[in-house]
Amino acid sequence: MQSGISGVEAPALPGPSVKATPLRLDPRASLDDAFAAVIGGCLDHFCANAARFRRAGQPESVHQMRVALRRLRAAIGLSKKDFPCAELILAAAQAKLLAGKLGVVRDWDVFHDRLSEPRAAAPGEAGFYALIDMVELRRAEAAQEARIALDSPRTHEFLDGLRTVVERRAWSNGGVSTQEGSARVFAARSLTRLRKRALTRCDGLADLPAHDRHQARIALKKARYGAEFFESLFDAPSRPWLHAISHLQESLGSGTDVEMALRLLDRLDVDDNAAPRRAIGFCRGWWTHALAEITAAAHESGKSLRKVRPFWT
Repeated sequence: MQSGISGVEAPALPGPSVKATPLRLDPRASLDDAFAAVIGGCLDHFCANAARFRRAGQPESVHQMRVALRRLRAAIGLSKKDFPCAELILAAAQAKLLAGKLGVVRDWDVFHDRLSEPRAAAPGEAGFYALIDMVELRRAEAAQEARIALDSPRTHEFLDGLRTVVERRAWSNGGVSTQEGSARVFAARSLTRLRKRALTRCDGLADLPAHDRHQARIALKKARYGAEFFESLFDAPSRPWLHAISHLQESLGSGTDVEMALRLLDRLDVDDNAAPRRAIGFCRGWWTHALAEITAAAHESGKSLRKVRPFWT
């Protein structure tokens, strides 16, 4: 999928969102070729979903834009040690800033979806109607801010500049990175490092504080994205590793969503209205209990991940 230089102006296509297109890299590819494909794929992923959000405001497209930006930052992070590039480092900082603005939309969307669980458990609680109205207002405000961010000159410059960096291959050192097969060598080394870091972060997962669980989730994301970038360079099946790491990442993600929902409860101004206060109290109890169960399940998934053999070794 190839969009124009200015990605936010790409035409909208059918469907609420687009997931990242799997990369098909030649095992003989040079690192330059592989890295250009990875960064270009992240850009296309972002642009396709930006067009959908601007056209229809689909919540899932916001999630996919954030995924695209995370994948982009993960890819750039892989380059820092072997072929540092000031333009890419700047792009990573710009991607983080934009992702933060989109994250507000995603947070309220997730909060809204999470409300279905405690609401179903307490169907007679009228306060949920007032609570949903408050959340809908916050969602609308956040969506408008996201549209402003996407239409800003800074975002256009970021996308145009990064596309130019890819076309010029500004990171290339003109040496090892241009050699046939250099992508596979780099990938094996990088994936080994990412795996080790992720497993270390997941040690004693059930007993980790919230901040450390969040860091473990970030390490898992980076390991997963790296595996998705480079899986086609290797002959061994990648599905067992990707399935195991995705399962653990999703478990921790559910916990992060619950922790975020609990924080957002404190941002809702209910004044002296007893009805939404009762609903908030019910949500707080429900989600606190759910968080304990999610953390326990994640701990078991973490133990399973250690038993899966890496596909690149």
